[in-house]
Amino acid sequence: MSFLPKLKKSLILGVVVMFLGVSAPLSMTAEADSGWNDFEKGFNELFSSGEGDTISFTDFEGQLATLSKAGYDTALTSSTDAREFIIRIVNFALGFLGLIAVLIVIYGGVLYVTAAGEEEKTQKGKKAIGYATIGLLIVLGS
Repeated sequence: MSFLPKLKKSLILGVVVMFLGVSAPLSMTAEADSGWNDFEKGFNELFSSGEGDTISFTDFEGQLATLSKAGYDTALTSSTDAREFIIRIVNFALGFLGLIAVLIVIYGGVLYVTAAGEEEKTQKGKKAIGYATIGLLIVLGS
């Protein structure tokens, strides 16, 4: 019998969440609309023919307007070579993997310290530390 009140509460909660999900986008203000206008303006500038008017899709011949570096962070526009760009991405990925390996070492250490004599937790902590150390060595080696 206790299942029906839980179901009723779940249904009411679901209806409220759906109502909020539908009504929240409808309450957008004029300030939010200005962001769309800026996007539309930038899109039209990207596909402009140079005279200030926009090109329709039927007249478009495949050329794009030249992009400028103005308004972008220098870290995003500093690499002009594909090789340099790929090196930056790989270095970022390796840094991220190194961070994950350090977090796994910390997790393994916490498991090992809080094992309280349980052999299974002790072994699990030791394995986590060992595997993360191997991973760190691989990341640092590359």
